[in-house]
Amino acid sequence: MKYDKVLIAFDGSEGSCRALEHAIDHIQGELTVATVVKVDKGTPLVAAPSAAQAEVNPVILNNANYQVPPNPGGAIVTPDQEVFRQQKEEELRVKGENVLHVAKQILASRQAKAHTEILEGKPEKRIVEHAEIHDYDLIVVGSRGLSGLKKLMLGSVSQKIVQDAECEVLVVK
Repeated sequence: MKYDKVLIAFDGSEGSCRALEHAIDHIQGELTVATVVKVDKGTPLVAAPSAAQAEVNPVILNNANYQVPPNPGGAIVTPDQEVFRQQKEEELRVKGENVLHVAKQILASRQAKAHTEILEGKPEKRIVEHAEIHDYDLIVVGSRGLSGLKKLMLGSVSQKIVQDAECEVLVVK
């Protein structure tokens, strides 16, 4: 079968390397548009208030200026936390680019071309969303080979993608 648009999930693991190699060797044709994506889970740190919480009340505690959202459930974000969050985001971006550099090396070694992108969020969700938004015909993912209780409790990213994707999904072991 001919695929016009192929989305390849890549996280630098052995399984994702095999998936990328398989996609290059068996799927990608001259007219196939291939995109390799790395999904970062994001920074699980205190986030800045949302737009709904845009009105904030400045509060000074221990000579530090804090921004207190008007709702009692909102987070207090200190200037230091914001700097720390920005540093962590930059570290994640660099890490994502390093992982995609490995993908680019694999592509170059096989004289193949593909776009690369870094997405943010839950991998299983973002990959499916990206495929739907951009009308991909096929998603290629690697399998980590979880087994037993770990697979039962956690499930797997590839399993969740297979369940949720509207397009075809190829899981490479």
